[in-house]
Amino acid sequence: MNDVAFLVVEPQRLFNSGRQCWFTDIACNSGIQPAYEDDPAKLEEHIDWALFDDSPYMAMIPEIGYAGVCRYQFDRDDPPAHQQRSKKRMAEFLVRDCLKMEEVSCIVLKSAEHEGEVRSWLDAAGLPIRLLIKPACYV
Repeated sequence: MNDVAFLVVEPQRLFNSGRQCWFTDIACNSGIQPAYEDDPAKLEEHIDWALFDDSPYMAMIPEIGYAGVCRYQFDRDDPPAHQQRSKKRMAEFLVRDCLKMEEVSCIVLKSAEHEGEVRSWLDAAGLPIRLLIKPACYV
């Protein structure tokens, strides 16, 4: 996990880019056929956000206004809304062709182990992307 970097991107920025973007209601590799959607107006209703927004929270990033996510993601029988929780929490956002680094608003690292390396790449590319060390964002 020390080599994993989270790229934070605002969905509306990608929708405004003119490239085709799709999002699913469940993980594509879940064994259940996901429903795909490309209408930005349906993002809020297509994803089961209640499974993300339940307490207790973890992975807060106040520097970018992110209030965090529910610490639990495992499936359980009761309540029925949690029977597919792990699959629904892995809903996917897909961008046709490429994601441009200029669209990334923040990069989150688990530790400072690779901070210098990532910062030098960003500086060499002239990208003013915020770089944060947030171990609590990694499980």
